[in-house]
Amino acid sequence: QDWDYLHTNDFEVAIELGCVKYPYGRDLAGYWHANEKALVEYIKQVHKGMAGFVLATDGSGIPGAAIFVHGIDHNVTSAADGDYWRLLVPGTYQVTAVAEGYQSLTQEVTITDGEATQLNFTLQSWSEEKDYGLPNEPNYITNKELVTVIKNFVKEHQGIIKMEDNSD
Repeated sequence: QDWDYLHTNDFEVAIELGCVKYPYGRDLAGYWHANEKALVEYIKQVHKGMAGFVLATDGSGIPGAAIFVHGIDHNVTSAADGDYWRLLVPGTYQVTAVAEGYQSLTQEVTITDGEATQLNFTLQSWSEEKDYGLPNEPNYITNKELVTVIKNFVKEHQGIIKMEDNSD
């Protein structure tokens, strides 16, 4: 159980309701009825903390993103569709989502004692962040057009730039 919690998003518990390791089947209903309310309340606790999605700017989920809660030495990882969930007690937290190929994002969230707080992350890919607004398809010019551009530039900045034309 500890290994599952530390190395996956799986949070398993073993609940022992009696002193007998292998109770008779006829006794199981009695164990359930004696503990039903407490067990249901315990199960409801999985809906506390925060949950959400880690998304790319096109709206697709990012699987395998790490969700770090600052000050807590245990991260969770987003699932195949980018969804994640994190058990947390009420309080205010700094939370960071990190995924390979994307700019990380930190947000502040306040967790209350009610249902899980929704916290979504939209991460910008590194290429989107670093493209400087350049078009995806570069518009190349010919050498002749380049010489014309340079000649016009030289005319505009006489005395600063000198150009020698060795073409044909």
